[in-house]
Amino acid sequence: MQRKTQYLNTDLELRSHEPLTTLCHEFEKTCCILNHTQADNGHWHAIIESNLSEDSGANLAIQAMLAVLPQLSAQAKRQWDNCYLREFDLGFECGDTWAYPYALTAESVRLIAEANCSLSVTLYPFRTSDAGGNKSLSFN
Repeated sequence: MQRKTQYLNTDLELRSHEPLTTLCHEFEKTCCILNHTQADNGHWHAIIESNLSEDSGANLAIQAMLAVLPQLSAQAKRQWDNCYLREFDLGFECGDTWAYPYALTAESVRLIAEANCSLSVTLYPFRTSDAGGNKSLSFN
């Protein structure tokens, strides 16, 4: 069975030396907080997604998350400014598609740059389960 490459979602990944509690609380009003935790190295990590459906695409998801910034309280704005990583990560499930172009609009790129964020892409391979329950790559 041929599987097509597809866009999955866009995460906003944040890293900081301090907790991001207030920032996450304020993002939570219009977004989904997937994770806010302290890593083994003592740094704080947060992963945020928009509440829009994946069908909305990356441009609308990015713009929805960035629309929160002008509404941040002073404390949440300070936590945002103190993040040493602010990155939008576009996720794609890879299939048998020869090429899969996916474009961000100039407006989204401008907003990402103005927010001093970076952009990354994560490619997820299709996986099938073997009899033992482990995951193995399928290159059909």
